[in-house]
Amino acid sequence: MNESKSGHPRFHEIVQAMSNLHDKKNYDYAAGTKEGPLGNFIRVSQIMRLYPGFDWTSPFGVAMVFMLKQFDAGFTLRAQKRKSVTGEPIAARLTDVAVYAVLGMILEEDEEIKVNE
Repeated sequence: MNESKSGHPRFHEIVQAMSNLHDKKNYDYAAGTKEGPLGNFIRVSQIMRLYPGFDWTSPFGVAMVFMLKQFDAGFTLRAQKRKSVTGEPIAARLTDVAVYAVLGMILEEDEEIKVNE
């Protein structure tokens, strides 16, 4: 450990691990895109703006946001013609989309039940 650092050594280890993960995730989501390192947030927010009457704060809305995040990662990897550095290739992203789609179906059903009660 660098003796010039103060604080708990484990804190610095955890923060360094987080920094490394951030770099890998950011590469998957944003490297080579015109929007830069926060591109995934920009692109997903642009999609969300297309549906001003949609309740993004509902559980169903959150499931859709999570799906959009995975779609965006897959689109970015495919558009940049590169492999994931996080171990989450396009197939894994699409599996996540499928899972969120099923969860969205369940959330939609639950909401219909509440409305009809």
